[in-house]
Parts: sequence; structure tokens; C-alpha cells
Amino acid sequence: SLEGPQMLTHVELGTTNGGMAVHNTQCISMDAHTTNGGIAVAQTETKQLFSFHTTNGGIAARDCQSGGDMTLGTTNGGVSVQNLQAQQALSVSSTNGGVKVSGLDAASIRLRTSNSPISGTVKGPQSLWQIESRTTNGRNSLPTWQEGQKPLSVHTTTSPIHVSFE
Repeated sequence: SLEGPQMLTHVELGTTNGGMAVHNTQCISMDAHTTNGGIAVAQTETKQLFSFHTTNGGIAARDCQSGGDMTLGTTNGGVSVQNLQAQQALSVSSTNGGVKVSGLDAASIRLRTSNSPISGTVKGPQSLWQIESRTTNGRNSLPTWQEGQKPLSVHTTTSPIHVSFE
């Protein structure tokens, strides 16, 4: 567990057969990975890279910011994120787990999973986003919209997509 108000430089975290929690942390960049454990991250800010990955565990993230790219990904687990902001690309992905998002904002957003639904909200009006989405065997609430300035890509298989704008 990493917690504290101090400014760190480049942070790299890793575990096997255990989860990790990162709260109230500021740093230049953060790259964290675990196997057989979940990840919880909250109130964390990076100036550049913000990257969290796990295998066989879920990811929960809230109230985080990145001055660069933000990536959260898991295999065999769900992802639930709230109030994430990235100055560049924001990517949330899972394999065999649902993706639930709320209050996402970035220069571009990519949401991916397979065999599970994608649901939630993205900040800004629909007209701001250049939307590309696809699912098989599920309903899709997103239209194809190429007029926006910011790319939004949402893909899943065998499940619905329900993403709205706030």
C-alpha cells in the first residue's frame, strides 16, 4: 500500500499473488502491475504516465488525474472507474470482465472488453466526440458519429454497450 501527500518521481510497483492499493499519491509517472490480485487506486495524480495492469483481479479507480496517458487493464476481472482525467489518451480494458465508467475525460478515450458489458458516462456533449463502437450479440447505445474533435472508441463482444454523455 502506497499513501502520502509527498511528490514522488518515477514509481514502479509490482506484486505476485497479492493486490495493491495506491491512495493520495502524486508522482511524475507510475507503472504498477500485479498477478492474482486486485488493484485499488484513488486520489492519485501523475505528471506523465499512469499505468495499472493486473491478471486475475479487478481494478477500482476513482478521482485520478494524469498529465499524460492513463491506462488501466485487467484479464479475468472487472474494471470500475470514476472521475478519471487524462490530458492525453485514456484506456480502460478487460478480458472476461465488465467495464463500468463514470465521469471520464481525456483527449481520447478507449474502452475494451470481451464477453462482458461496457456501461457508464463520459464528460462532455456527444457532439464533442468522434464515436466508433462495436458489439456482437448485444445492444449498443452509441451512434456512429464522426463530427467530434475527440476520439471515443468502445468495443465488446457478446454483451451490450450503454454509454452516455454528461
